[in-house]
Amino acid sequence: LIFSPEGKKLVTFQRTPRMQTYLLAFLVSDYTVKRDFANYMKKITVQSMSRPTHASQLSFSLDASVKLIDELQMYFDHPYEMSKIDSVGIPNNDFAAGAMENWGLVTYRESYFLITESSNDNSRRSVSTIIAHEFAHQFFGNLMAPKWWSYLWLNEGFATLYEYYLADRTHPHLLIKQRFSSGALQTALSADASATIRSMTHYVETVPETNRLFDRIAYEKSGSVLRMMHYALGEATFVKGLKHYIKQHQNSVVVPQNLFDSLQKAAAEDGMLPANASMTMIMESWSNQPGAPVVTITRQTGTDDVLFEQKRFFSTTQSTENNQTWWIPIFMYTNSSGGWYEKSPLFWIPQGSKQVTHKISIQQDDVFLINPAQTGYYRVNYDQQTWNNIIDRLRSNPTSFDAVIRGQLIDDSMNLANAGLLSHDTAFQILDHLRNNTDFFAWKSAYRNILELEKMLTVDPEALDLFRKYLLELIDTLYADYGTEKRKHHHTNDYDAQLIAVDLACRIGQQACLEQAMSKLNVLQQRTTLTIRSEAEQKLFCHALRTAKGVDVDKLTEAFEVEDDARSRRYLMDSLACVGSREEQERVMAFLVEQNQKVDQFLEAVAEQSGSWIVSIFDLLSREQAHLDDIFGSKRSMEKLLNKLADRIVDQLNAERLRQMMMILPVSSSFAANINSRVEEQIRWQEHNLPLVRRILQQYAL
Repeated sequence: LIFSPEGKKLVTFQRTPRMQTYLLAFLVSDYTVKRDFANYMKKITVQSMSRPTHASQLSFSLDASVKLIDELQMYFDHPYEMSKIDSVGIPNNDFAAGAMENWGLVTYRESYFLITESSNDNSRRSVSTIIAHEFAHQFFGNLMAPKWWSYLWLNEGFATLYEYYLADRTHPHLLIKQRFSSGALQTALSADASATIRSMTHYVETVPETNRLFDRIAYEKSGSVLRMMHYALGEATFVKGLKHYIKQHQNSVVVPQNLFDSLQKAAAEDGMLPANASMTMIMESWSNQPGAPVVTITRQTGTDDVLFEQKRFFSTTQSTENNQTWWIPIFMYTNSSGGWYEKSPLFWIPQGSKQVTHKISIQQDDVFLINPAQTGYYRVNYDQQTWNNIIDRLRSNPTSFDAVIRGQLIDDSMNLANAGLLSHDTAFQILDHLRNNTDFFAWKSAYRNILELEKMLTVDPEALDLFRKYLLELIDTLYADYGTEKRKHHHTNDYDAQLIAVDLACRIGQQACLEQAMSKLNVLQQRTTLTIRSEAEQKLFCHALRTAKGVDVDKLTEAFEVEDDARSRRYLMDSLACVGSREEQERVMAFLVEQNQKVDQFLEAVAEQSGSWIVSIFDLLSREQAHLDDIFGSKRSMEKLLNKLADRIVDQLNAERLRQMMMILPVSSSFAANINSRVEEQIRWQEHNLPLVRRILQQYAL
């Protein structure tokens, strides 16, 4: 810093490493700074920054940042490139992304970065994993940059994997790694079951094509495939390969082959691959073709022979046969195997082999599971007798299965049934074991499938009513344990379990929950300043707003206008998306347009709530065609809304409205075709599954 006689000053910066231009960021602010130092390999200045009014909320992020940058260097035995790493919270209204890994100056939305003394473990888990994700990018993406956007998964796959695995090492009490299966992996498998999905490596040329790469495939699928290799090779070998990858390619661009070669070197040295396979063969079977397999297991009566069959899994039946195959590591658990093959492959099914027979000695009273806890990125189906054995065990001794495994069984069986590969009766028998069970990980997987089934049944009021009656019994114990706001949270997963209990109970019309919701609405509306302090409070408020008459929309919009806290502001926006009447919906949208208050984010929140808003959204966009740039800001934001709407539409009338909406908006024909195909898949689900599900629900309602 040099001062001249004229009073000017010259600031000289250190030279940056070789880097991608998108990683460069400048911050000009009067922000408050909290500083500490990481010292594992060298002294690194670590800073967290925020608006001065939020300075008291920086301590957690600073502590997490110090731990995570040291953990990153230790885990990969490689120094962080720079001498400092800053993290800064940006007001949500001023920052479109959730977070961005700018080299040495990572930016976050305030709601993803700030923690108060009253924040719950869920918020701490969110902040620590997001910091871990962005810090992992300092190696995967910054130090080594993909040669082209087609290989984006080399960035986001590793960042997704290590947001769970590094944050779990620095914050073990938050049980972050255990959430991978019910979070990233099951989300990825759901997206990957579409006939229109892309592969991990996917060639792009234009900016819109590049923007579309930031999806479940780049993040959750790629992270899940890398996690599978972590276990298939063993952690020591996998990390050994990554260390070589980093040392060989630091400060340069990379392509997938560079990663495959480094993993091959480590795997060959440690003897971790089948004799007829290479890492290139294995990884390309996952990265170069779309979709994921289902592995069907059939035990041969009277012998130890077990038949394994692989084929691509689709969420709906397909008119033509698909011949895709993969290199699949088979993980297994039985009582007598002593856990040896849970996280180390028993054997591999080769690509090109649709069927393989393997001898497995299974005792009569053994629990027999393939791919326990979804270590591998594939679904598992069994012969009916094996499913019956699993159901019997779930009824007699459910805790003999880990809660993560029970969540996997729910997720696999329900998706297999929806795809026509298993009876819905079997899937509901597995779901039904939750009647007297409150384990969070099992309910987390069930929750996603329950919401999906509820969405699909909206076209059939009779079936929907039967489903809600069934759920009233299923969630009785869960709501009794977790449903009240006064419940004290003694375990790190308790808060999320409460969110599930409250949301499901109010959705299906459980009287105690609805009364609690209306009480919350009355309390909040009587406050001088309407502030929503927690996600649990927001969910109750939302359910009350859906059915309340005479909602004071003006009070809601006024509160939204003046609220400064990022999380409370988000809770208010999500609540505005819950107002029930068409008139109230129109008033809310008119207010946001007039105030230029993040209309695109509100429309996304609306789209996630239900498909009932599609008429109001269509009318708004029709009126505001001349101001679409002001509403959305970017085509990426526009496409994000259409994707969310497509996820909610399950009937032809709303499908036609969506098609008309895409004629108004400047979207490409290829994007529109993809959206239409996804919606048609959901409508086909109705044709195949509605009669089957209704019949099962009628049996449970007796």
